Amino acid sequence: MAQQQAADATIVVGESLDSFAARHPLAPVLTGLVLPVVFMLVLAPGALKSAEFVVVLSLVMVFVVAATIFVHSVLSPGRPIRATVDQTRRVLEIVRQGTFVQSQRTLAFADIAAFEIVYDTDRDGFSTAWPEITLRSGETVELPRGLGERELGLLERSIMNLVR
Repeated sequence: MAQQQAADATIVVGESLDSFAARHPLAPVLTGLVLPVVFMLVLAPGALKSAEFVVVLSLVMVFVVAATIFVHSVLSPGRPIRATVDQTRRVLEIVRQGTFVQSQRTLAFADIAAFEIVYDTDRDGFSTAWPEITLRSGETVELPRGLGERELGLLERSIMNLVR
């Protein structure tokens, strides 16, 4: 899961950004915007004789879909899928993949205080583990799931050796 690219001094852990998980649902959204117009054309062709009505209907649908996607993206930013250590720039970049958005957060090495794997047990008794970093401000930032002790140790050594 961890790749080291010596030429540009980066270490990449997590999923590939060109994997299926990184594709956005653009086709279903566009289809959802077009279908009401097509149904109106079939069911009530007289309603579409007015171009003004079609334009207003389309703009209202676009606004509703865009507002819904925006609110969903803010409230649910997704899970971290990739972490890249750029030793040249001395930053850790974390890519999060949500349903409709992919975001990237860049953290300076100097802002990172600790690395750890957090363990939790749900109410059914199943335990889960995920890697986190703690920033000097006290904030915790989740890293891509599936990183084990070995990958987390590789990240920690590559970052902390450059900070000291």
